[in-house]
Amino acid sequence: MWHTSTGDRTLSGAEATLIVQTCVKMIDALEWELRDDSGAVVCETGVELYDDQWVYQRIGLLNDVCRGLLNQGQAMLALTAELEATVMAIFETIKSHVELEIDAGHCFGDSCCEIRSLVLAAYGYDAPGSEPIGAGIDDDLDDLPDPWCDEIEQWDLVVELLADRILWDRDFEMASMIVDEEPEMAEAYKQVLGIDNDYFSMAPPEVHEVEAPSCLHDLRDFLNQSALPRRPR
Repeated sequence: MWHTSTGDRTLSGAEATLIVQTCVKMIDALEWELRDDSGAVVCETGVELYDDQWVYQRIGLLNDVCRGLLNQGQAMLALTAELEATVMAIFETIKSHVELEIDAGHCFGDSCCEIRSLVLAAYGYDAPGSEPIGAGIDDDLDDLPDPWCDEIEQWDLVVELLADRILWDRDFEMASMIVDEEPEMAEAYKQVLGIDNDYFSMAPPEVHEVEAPSCLHDLRDFLNQSALPRRPR
């Protein structure tokens, strides 16, 4: 269960499918990084607060976010900058995959639009348990692109709007500024912006080095199970 901007809910249907398939690819990158002795980030998402974490912290964060978003029985976590940055990292990864799919079409004449179709299905999915999308949240989107559209800017906008259905805002982007401020000024910023006191100060989860491979293995199994159709209750 996750405290999303559209209600306390667990992702399901096409929305969950998109997240599951993306996170499986993120696990692939993290597993590669564990095998690499250079210490380099194998696949940067562009979300600084997520990318700057140690690999064992990123594993812990992805594990918590996936289970929170997809496991109805999971206790709801208090939102922190690192957790929300991880959510955004998932959506930035989706953008990257869309761009790669478009580039493949340009370079190799590949007409595959699987990822773009997943994005459209997720966008059109009316998630059970979610509140109606607030008026104006999709005002910037005039028309949905078709699955073969190769204009990356249009797809970036659709993915951003999908992220907005989970994220309340982008306060996590202020982490470095808030942390570097004098305590009094940092508190003033948080009060003005309505940010919880612990939002920037909670330590991110971290998986022990020895447990990291098994954690990723278990998370992959969980995601594969999450991708299965759920029986109606």
